[in-house]
Amino acid sequence: MITKNEAHNIAECLDSARWADEIVIVDAESRDETVALAKKFTAKIFVRPWMGFAAAKQFALEQCTNEWILWLDADERVMPELAEEIQSVMQGKPEQAAFTVARRAYFLGRWIRHSGWYPGRVARLFNRKHARFNSAAVHEGLIIDGPIGELRNDLLHYTDPNIYHYFSKYNRYTTLAAEEAYA
Repeated sequence: MITKNEAHNIAECLDSARWADEIVIVDAESRDETVALAKKFTAKIFVRPWMGFAAAKQFALEQCTNEWILWLDADERVMPELAEEIQSVMQGKPEQAAFTVARRAYFLGRWIRHSGWYPGRVARLFNRKHARFNSAAVHEGLIIDGPIGELRNDLLHYTDPNIYHYFSKYNRYTTLAAEEAYA
């Protein structure tokens, strides 16, 4: 996971992934309690200057020791049913290179069940030998070499709690996308 000023999210996210063998966090010099809260769940925290989404995620991936990786954002939660499904899949020695999961988005106080946001499948569980992050400035994704399976259970995504947060993030992301297009 990569973080910056996620004190309001980090404990619930990490608690939902407490069952994982290893938790790795790359923090972009948070000015809130993100790192202190994360230390309750893992010692593998790397505080570094911001290097961009894709580079930070790739660095985080390089710090992991396990073959299979579950990528999470701090505003996401692994439901117990999803955790059980992932553990079951891992016991079976999957032939797939990655698995997608449906993200159920909580946006401005409501669950979004339409408009392409749900099921909004994203590849989040992957074999590090067969996947890497692309270099997109924003909404970076995985480049996967091999078959992709689907998990049945949802990942919860507590995205924008208010309109101010939404437009702040929207402005940041569109600026990054414009800079990338210009370059």
